Amino acid sequence: MNGSGPANDTSVAMSSSQPGWHSILPAELKVMLVGLIGLGLVLGNTFVVVVILKSPSLRNYTGYLTVSLACADMLPGLLVIPFSLRPAWTGQWMYGDVICMLATFISCVCALGSSFSLVGLAINRYILIVHAMRYQNIMGPKLCTAMIVAAWVVPAISFAVPIFVYKRFRFLPSSAHCTFELGEVIPLAFGVAFIAVLVMVVGILHCKVYAVALRHLKNIHHYNRRATLDKLQGAKTTAVITVAFLLTWVPYCALAIWQNMLEYPTHPDVEFVVLWLYTCNGILNVFIYNGLNRAFREEAKKLTMRTCVLNMFNVSLGVASRVTTPSTQARSSSKKAACVRTDTSTSPCPDGIHAEEHQTRCRTQGAITGSRFIGKNMEETRL
Repeated sequence: MNGSGPANDTSVAMSSSQPGWHSILPAELKVMLVGLIGLGLVLGNTFVVVVILKSPSLRNYTGYLTVSLACADMLPGLLVIPFSLRPAWTGQWMYGDVICMLATFISCVCALGSSFSLVGLAINRYILIVHAMRYQNIMGPKLCTAMIVAAWVVPAISFAVPIFVYKRFRFLPSSAHCTFELGEVIPLAFGVAFIAVLVMVVGILHCKVYAVALRHLKNIHHYNRRATLDKLQGAKTTAVITVAFLLTWVPYCALAIWQNMLEYPTHPDVEFVVLWLYTCNGILNVFIYNGLNRAFREEAKKLTMRTCVLNMFNVSLGVASRVTTPSTQARSSSKKAACVRTDTSTSPCPDGIHAEEHQTRCRTQGAITGSRFIGKNMEETRL
């Protein structure tokens, strides 16, 4: 379906599902899963970005490419998934064609940007290990910047015309989100072949990296063995991220082929699970970094400890200020109470006088006031 009203005409969007099949998953469960996925994408990838940018040891070319990957995983959870919560409950799109079009564009750009960022990480790791002596000459700031810019500009240009000009987007009620409308078989075949080529290139680069790193470990027995182990561990991290990307995207591509090329029906719950599975790839990357990247794990612990200590210090300062404020007020009130007044009409004792004179004058004023009060009572008694 083109973008001629995805909020109103849902029958065309549901044509890929068998009309006799009904969803088994309750709407409450769908809303909860969609909300948890969005929350995990935002919190997890924000944590990755903050740790890398706050740690000087991680602010290198690998770190910047990882930040690009984390942003590509975070933006859908921040800008797209919130609009899928209500459709997951009702099965209808009520935000209009413009929001559906923008959500489709952001999802497609971030998905392809994540793929290009993975390719950039693989190329960076290949140069770092295979061409270690020339790494600084090859992988400079210009090449790193070009990789990051290309990872975002190329997808934006590729999807801008089909989505905004030809209105190739639609709303899927079964999966509760807007997606790119492939339409014909040729665009689908081109997209699947493009993803396959990317995965093949990344796989070849990782195989070469492992072969060279293992050969270095066998031949090196001096002080830089630890550096080689760190490089190999970084290669393992990137490889596991690529495998996770492959495992989450293969079902999505298979479903696209099943629905568009073969034109077979799909159960709505299967479509919901498969389409939201590839979105979970951004959450898996966070756990992969925490589990495999030793440098990232150490910096994350340091940042967490600093944050906890700073919060405890701020809390202790707040408690101390609340404790000292009443004691200061008590001291000031005790100083003011040194001059005792026995009657409201009595004038206060002057400041700056000696303590003994101060007490004597207060007692004298009290005695005079008391004698006046007694004399007044005697006169009233006589009367």
